[in-house]
Amino acid sequence: MTQPILSVIDLSVDLDLHRGFFGKSKPEQALNLLKEITFDLHAAETLGLVGESGSGKSTLARAIMGLQAISSGQISFEGHPVSAAKISHLRQGAAMMFQDPIGSLSPRMTVAALVTEPLVIHGQPKQSANTLLARVGLPPELADRYPHQLSGGQARRVCLARALALGPRLIVADEPTAGLDVSIQGEVLNLMTDLKDREGLSLLIISHNLAMLRHVSDRVAILYLGRLMETGPTEELFSRPMHPYTYSLIASEPQPDPRKRRDDLVIKGEIPSVLRRPSGCVFHSRCPIARDLCRKEEPALREVTTGRQVSCHFAEDFKNQQGERNELVHK
Repeated sequence: MTQPILSVIDLSVDLDLHRGFFGKSKPEQALNLLKEITFDLHAAETLGLVGESGSGKSTLARAIMGLQAISSGQISFEGHPVSAAKISHLRQGAAMMFQDPIGSLSPRMTVAALVTEPLVIHGQPKQSANTLLARVGLPPELADRYPHQLSGGQARRVCLARALALGPRLIVADEPTAGLDVSIQGEVLNLMTDLKDREGLSLLIISHNLAMLRHVSDRVAILYLGRLMETGPTEELFSRPMHPYTYSLIASEPQPDPRKRRDDLVIKGEIPSVLRRPSGCVFHSRCPIARDLCRKEEPALREVTTGRQVSCHFAEDFKNQQGERNELVHK
């Protein structure tokens, strides 16, 4: 297999809760936001990262793009380790689409200035704003507008045009369809997929929308309280999930067939605060099959079959016991 375009190895992010005036640290107390995240993303591949609110999805995206300091681990882009001192290669080869498109665009700049600004910052030859807008299906008359004059779908496309300006090989998209009508969501996703297929882009799409990620992703990674629960090829993971959290997320999706009953493994309760992260397996407080070992010992993310990784002490047992339950998973 070819070298991954993006490689994340044992990435951890801690937040120092106690810092005094003038940046002086008080006795150390770190809040662990992400712990030992490991995955690869290959050229022309789409990886969907899914999790509930508070799972650490946006923190991971910001860490990958160098916008969030990491505590340990390594990020490599196109074989080059990424660090604060060597960030320029990543910044020119990767781009990020933020969750709030209007908020991420300067209200004082026109659309034309916004989409060409990355070229100015990096000293690249300036392209026509109309050319960049045309790549994302926007008419040239939008070039003189300001962000507040755009619809939600138009703002998303402007952010995509801006991300494409430097000819990136990777786009990290944080909730790219949030707040959009279903029809507009489809248009944005189809546009991103078409660009990926035509230009060989790699996409890391972050969302809580399972159905959307199933539609566009080659592989899916499941995140919970800053830990990876499961990763694998999309259809394989959806058809036979090996972690109870993955199964519960899929089973909780609305069923188009009213004759199907709800599964008994649908997730219950709210995701705990990272300030009170459960001991052992972080999911055990909501897991319907938790045992004593789950409460005492944190499972490692391990490869169980080729291309499938899972963080569960009893993944094989769970897979073998699914039986008729699997028919209830949304297909």
